[in-house]
Amino acid sequence: MTAERATIDSLAAPHDGVVTQKALVAARYRPATAHEAVRRGRWQRLLPGVYLTSAAPPSLRQRCHAALLHAGPEAVITGRAGCELRGIATPADDDPEVCVVVPASSHPVRTGFCHVIRAREMPDHQLLRSEGRADLRVAVPHRCVADAVRRASAIGTARAVGTAALAHPSVDWELVAGEARRGP
Repeated sequence: MTAERATIDSLAAPHDGVVTQKALVAARYRPATAHEAVRRGRWQRLLPGVYLTSAAPPSLRQRCHAALLHAGPEAVITGRAGCELRGIATPADDDPEVCVVVPASSHPVRTGFCHVIRAREMPDHQLLRSEGRADLRVAVPHRCVADAVRRASAIGTARAVGTAALAHPSVDWELVAGEARRGP
């Protein structure tokens, strides 16, 4: 392994192999480093300025890290991705969307798989920790479920998420209903 690769790996490791263009430039890499790695097929561009330092398909955690890095330091994961991270099963499909909630004054835009929800009031959240990795900021379970149901493209998907949530011990259905009434 080259010294350059070891340094890049150390930059990307806390985010499961995801790194930003800003982090690369701050570490004194040329701005074209990521573009060249993507062109050679070694890396993937996940979102604008956010890269996966591997050619393998991104995992849920990697997509979540990318969405948080794209959306900013106050962003919180919610919706189906938040449910999955919390162990609340959602129907398998081809939708890799990661919803993030950001303050209303924040300016990230929806792009790729990152759906941005602006909120006047940020939801309560918890940090999901993994040894040696950056924390994932994830909304509380009832907010994740309410947003997942709200964003469902089919009634069957909404029902499946609701059914899984009812069976999960961390979900209080009264809080889900209150969150749904309140809206995003």
